[in-house]
Amino acid sequence: DVSLLLTSKMAVLLLLAIASTAWAQLSVDVIGSGAYTVKVNGNTWLNSGDTRVHTKQGWLSLSDGSLTVASSSQATGSDAIGDYSCTTQVLKASDGTTFSTKFYQYTDGVNAAFEQSYPVAIPDTSVNNSDLVISAFPSFATQPSGDVNLGSVTWHGTFIDDSYRGPAIAEWPSSDGLATGKSGGPPLALIDQKSDDVLVVSSMSNFMIASMATDTHLDFGILGSVETIPKDYSIKFLLHYSDQGLNNGMTAWGKTLRKLYGKTSEQRENDQTLQYLGYNTDHGAYYYYNPLIGGNYNATLVAVYESAKQLQIPYKYILLDSWWYYKGPHDGVLNWTAMPSIFPPGGNRGMEEFNAITQWPVIGHNRWWSAETTYSKENGGQYDFSAKGDAKMVVPLEQRFWDDLLSSSKSWGLKVYEQDWLYNEFEGVPLLTLNISMARTWLLQMGNAATKNNMTIQYCMPYPRHALQSVEIPAVTQIRASDDYVPGSVEGLAQWHLGSSSILAHALDLAPFKDNFWTTNDEGPQSSVPNKTDPAVHREALVATLTTGPVTPGDAVEFQNKELIMRSCRNDGRLINPDRPAVNIDSFFKQKAFGAGGVQGHVWATYTTINEQRYDHIFSTELVAPYQLAFNELTLDRTTGPSGSFVAYSLTDPVNLTTTSLKVVPFDASTPLALAQSEGMLSFELWHTTPLTNGMAVLGDLSKWIPTAATRIAAISTDNDVTVLGEANEVVTIYFANVAAGSVSTRAGSCLIASGSDSCVVPCPY
Repeated sequence: DVSLLLTSKMAVLLLLAIASTAWAQLSVDVIGSGAYTVKVNGNTWLNSGDTRVHTKQGWLSLSDGSLTVASSSQATGSDAIGDYSCTTQVLKASDGTTFSTKFYQYTDGVNAAFEQSYPVAIPDTSVNNSDLVISAFPSFATQPSGDVNLGSVTWHGTFIDDSYRGPAIAEWPSSDGLATGKSGGPPLALIDQKSDDVLVVSSMSNFMIASMATDTHLDFGILGSVETIPKDYSIKFLLHYSDQGLNNGMTAWGKTLRKLYGKTSEQRENDQTLQYLGYNTDHGAYYYYNPLIGGNYNATLVAVYESAKQLQIPYKYILLDSWWYYKGPHDGVLNWTAMPSIFPPGGNRGMEEFNAITQWPVIGHNRWWSAETTYSKENGGQYDFSAKGDAKMVVPLEQRFWDDLLSSSKSWGLKVYEQDWLYNEFEGVPLLTLNISMARTWLLQMGNAATKNNMTIQYCMPYPRHALQSVEIPAVTQIRASDDYVPGSVEGLAQWHLGSSSILAHALDLAPFKDNFWTTNDEGPQSSVPNKTDPAVHREALVATLTTGPVTPGDAVEFQNKELIMRSCRNDGRLINPDRPAVNIDSFFKQKAFGAGGVQGHVWATYTTINEQRYDHIFSTELVAPYQLAFNELTLDRTTGPSGSFVAYSLTDPVNLTTTSLKVVPFDASTPLALAQSEGMLSFELWHTTPLTNGMAVLGDLSKWIPTAATRIAAISTDNDVTVLGEANEVVTIYFANVAAGSVSTRAGSCLIASGSDSCVVPCPY
């Protein structure tokens, strides 16, 4: 009997789910009519606030009795995350308004979810404020739980980093750690002061319209400006627990979301702009709205190409910013084709002529669409756009537009479509915040067209909601994670602060992009920022490499510093970078939240892997006090710190990378790494770790920021012979250390990659 079998299976799943809550590290306990608590390892972390929804009559809520629980039921099920039990409560109001709340407890013990479900449409829902919400479930009391002392971390603002200032961090439940509203979270991460326990609360569906707001409680729900909740609409929020600290907890949370939506790393792994050196013309770059005197951009950028070829700087693509296409009122885009004055004779042909010379694939920048765009049917074009009304900007409404736009751009080399000004469009096009689904549809259509045309997408000036939406869009592979690079500005001096935004980007499998940088301190009075200087170009170049995002200098022809540029790549332009973005270590957040217990300044960590052996890399700067970095703090993507014998090493002159400044020190479970207080705000240290094998250590290619990386070192034999990768006729030098009886000696060996080959072997000189 099929029904009997199904009933039996459901009973088994329900028993398993009930049993799982007995040992679950994360549990949601439903208490009576609509109340609940969230517990971690048996300790209460969060208590429920008020479940409510806004209608034309005003707020309906459980707390004031205008909503009541009409029925409750239990069921089991499964999704891509795993098996779960589900408690459903049907809520009703006297006016007939009905909706359901669902509590999901996954049997894995680390995931739970909340869902709002609307079987009947609810009109006139808006509270006329997109920083608030029109529904609340889950909702949490903003008060200490009493069981644990928590801190909160919320990513927010433009570039998912509040420009460059970083996430909101404070002791829970201080509002200083809760960045809410349209520009704020979710996600929200709660961290335990005395352990590595972390709880991440985020949207789980409909990311563009899911919001977090504070009133008397911390509410998760639908954006406050939405006018109607349609029939059969639902929205979910995820809780994910980890006992591995903030970084690993965020990574595991992101993997859970990506697993749910089936997003893989395939398109990111095939994105050439994340693998090779490029050239940039964005804000702050020398040629940003600033071609050579008396020349057009075609002549200017061909001069860059010819100069790079002569200097043997291996740029493999170019980022073209907003200076090349037609703009209309309020600087919105009229037509996304080249102006004749920029790339003669204009249109696709002008771009094609430039591409034919350089053969550079293009990251093509775009901003918002002007209400007067020539593509819109309202203005005589061929495509449906949102009604312009009094708005300054509009968005396309049909898939055909995006398909045609990107397909027609392949002829001039477009490989990455950069959608900039994302937050401006979200706020500036009324349809995107009034309609419950249009913002999601807008980004899905863009992504679908990119995939159809074998392109990828870079998000620029995003809010966190844009980043989360990317889990449904495989084509989105990279994201700007800090403000524009502008030498001489306040933003320019702090713009490299990606150590926290990279945590969110990496969790969602997006490569964080630092933007362009100069490689010469002073590029003179004719630059796009005349007479401005950057005293920290070496740190800029290092950070660009550490992000795993695009590495794209933006110098004038005469100011390209080849030696500095080549620290990031091989002779063929292949980037020599880490396996994952460098990020602020967990103690950074403990210090910020609780005022003690961590590093006072920036300490970022990342790693590379060769022969399944891990090599850690540590970057420190702006330290206001020395810091003793413990061996067991290097836990990124692993449950414990390293084991075995290691040494740490650094070129103590990181500006010049002189090998005479090489320092090798013990680093193990009993010997921390001493990071010095920074000598001014511009100084930095860069340390690496390497294992000791019979007293021998491979230090790698010290001419590069990351001396041990899989794109430079293919293998290390048991005798410490090193197989290196590179371009034919490239000479590669590898350094080794002999650590014995408390003394350290170093030697170097080299090999020449033969013509027709991409590798050679450097024998161990000891």
